[in-house]
Amino acid sequence: MDERALRAYTIRWEARMEARKMMKDTIARDKLRLRDKAKYGDEDGLNFSWLFDRYERMPPAMRMLTRKSSKPLHGPMSEYIGMIENTGLL
Repeated sequence: MDERALRAYTIRWEARMEARKMMKDTIARDKLRLRDKAKYGDEDGLNFSWLFDRYERMPPAMRMLTRKSSKPLHGPMSEYIGMIENTGLL
């Protein structure tokens, strides 16, 4: 697995969990957990395995979509890395 992709996933997952802890509306938080359980099979939301499996099922042409540059995506979850590259965390 791509180490940068895993780091990007971990940063986003930790932020999601922290945001949920700060939610004052426990009913809304519980609804999010139920939605995530139904959609991703885990009440804490999507996990890296789910994302990797989704990437693996993509048609090859979809994997070659570009981000900001003209370079093709490479490795699992490259688009995920692109989502947080500008945060300065990677």
